[in-house]
Amino acid sequence: MKLARGAALVLGCSTLALACASDDPQPPQPPQPPACTIENSEDCPEPAPTYADIAPILDARCNSCHSDTSDGPWPLTSYQDVVDWWDRVRGDTLNCSMPPPDSGIVMTHEESKLLLDWIACDMPK
Repeated sequence: MKLARGAALVLGCSTLALACASDDPQPPQPPQPPACTIENSEDCPEPAPTYADIAPILDARCNSCHSDTSDGPWPLTSYQDVVDWWDRVRGDTLNCSMPPPDSGIVMTHEESKLLLDWIACDMPK
């Protein structure tokens, strides 16, 4: 009988400890980056965007790292730079890896879409 009471006491304390543990506040979680929802542009819209339309996006979102004077792997400061790297620019835009989520630089959905539309239109000057 004493063993049964002891087992019941241990079980009761264990249950109470588990219940109390679930009431403990959880440590704050770091903010999660928004889901990557960019879709590939396969059709060229009318009117087709030009390099003049996307150059400000590149200046604001890319060229702080991708210029002749930065540590980025290749410059994106001219029309020819972007044309030379269009496939990488397209891929990184589609998988939302550029700008990197931890960089503090955010490319809006509209900016990403315009860049992808420009590529779909065969990158008009």
